[in-house]
Order: sequence, then structure tokens, then C-alpha cells
Amino acid sequence: MARYIILAFTNPIEGREAEYHHWYDTIAVPAYKTIPGLVHHGRYRIADVPKHYDFARDSEWQYCSLYSFETDDYEDFAANAGAALAAVKEYSFSDTIDKASFFEPTFVQMD
Repeated sequence: MARYIILAFTNPIEGREAEYHHWYDTIAVPAYKTIPGLVHHGRYRIADVPKHYDFARDSEWQYCSLYSFETDDYEDFAANAGAALAAVKEYSFSDTIDKASFFEPTFVQMD
């Protein structure tokens, strides 16, 4: 079975940080936990630590959420995820997220 991770890199709209965190904590995370097979590994903020390499660029994101799942049929998993989220009446993508900087890549394990 293939193993995947999703990294959701986000920034809140300036001045709406409290609403952004409230949405994640009370709407998004509970909704994502209804997706069969999806494991939520937590929310993270950028750490104020030195770069590991001088040539590394600065992060444009303040926050990252990490999720994982295993499947032999990605399209089926995605369809089931969409159906699970659609069944959560309170869920919608928050307008507190800066969509211009939103980045949510999915990676598949190589080995």
C-alpha cells in the first residue's frame, strides 16, 4: 500500500489570526478527523531558529499542518475524503486563510 503525507502550509489574513486559529481548532481539525484513514499529526508554527544552511531561503509560511494516509487507490481516497468533508455541515474553507500563499502538496513515500 502506498504511504502519503500532506503538508498544508498556510498563513492567516493579517489581523485575523485569532479567527484563523479558532477555525482550525474547532472546525477544520475535527472535520479532517472524520476522513477515514487520514491521520492528523498536528499543527506547527515556524520555529525561530537559525537556518541549517546559509543558502536556504526564508519560509513564506507561518504555519504547517501534517497529515498522512495509506491507500492503493488515491482517487478513491480523495473521493471518500471529499464526501466525508461534505457531510460535516460546519466545514468550509476559511476566509481567514491567505489563499495567495496557500500551498498543500501531497507526497508519496519512495521506499
